[in-house]
Amino acid sequence: MTEELPISKALYKRVMSAGIVAGIIAAGVNAIVQWLIVNVLDITLLIPQGGPNGALYEVPYLATISATLIPAVAAVIIYVELLKWTTRPQRWFLIIAVVTALGSYIGPIQFYAANTPVYGKLALIVMQTIAAVIITGSLLRIQKKD
Repeated sequence: MTEELPISKALYKRVMSAGIVAGIIAAGVNAIVQWLIVNVLDITLLIPQGGPNGALYEVPYLATISATLIPAVAAVIIYVELLKWTTRPQRWFLIIAVVTALGSYIGPIQFYAANTPVYGKLALIVMQTIAAVIITGSLLRIQKKD
């Protein structure tokens, strides 16, 4: 069994702060991108309600914000645990983040394929990528050294 590595309170606070700030920034950027997509590019972001073949409805801003903040919280928890349990937390976190980001594209590509416009799918993928880059990049800047 692997032994838990010590993590200082200062490092824990830096990771928490970076994750919170990154989540808020990513949510704000995604809300702005959503507004630009809807109002400037005139693309309606639609997602099916109740499954892939459900009735389409517009993505509300609150959904965009919460869908950005929840992964930020998950990322912080995962990164803190990697700092505790691995000797190369940044490497493992990057691998997990890339796999998760790629996996998040399945929803817009596959599940919404039947009745969602392609521009909307691409816009959702762009917004997911923005969140992933901001959150992952912010947490990877935190060094384990105190």
